[in-house]
Amino acid sequence: MLSLLGGPGRSAASSSRTARSVQQKHSRQKKDPELARWELESQFLQDICKECLDNGVIITRAKYNVDQEFRLPAPSLKIIVPADLSRRDIEAAAKVVKNAAVKVVQAWAKARR
Repeated sequence: MLSLLGGPGRSAASSSRTARSVQQKHSRQKKDPELARWELESQFLQDICKECLDNGVIITRAKYNVDQEFRLPAPSLKIIVPADLSRRDIEAAAKVVKNAAVKVVQAWAKARR
């Protein structure tokens, strides 16, 4: 027997259990306030990344596959600094990241009022 969800060794009962667990997982994600908070924090960090990019500094946020993670780590930024940058360049980039974070925090605070 060949099913759409498995290979030749899966039975129809096993396939329906898999389909039910996938449906439960997706319905749980829609209602999960923790996932909503995680997505909001991810969007906040993405706004910081965009602001930095607009000012000439490239940073990114850590990305995770929500469907495959058992417990999602907290959203975070990734900043990679090449070894050949001077101290002045690093300080300028850090200032851009700091200013971008302040600007995004102020914009989000203003939007919440």
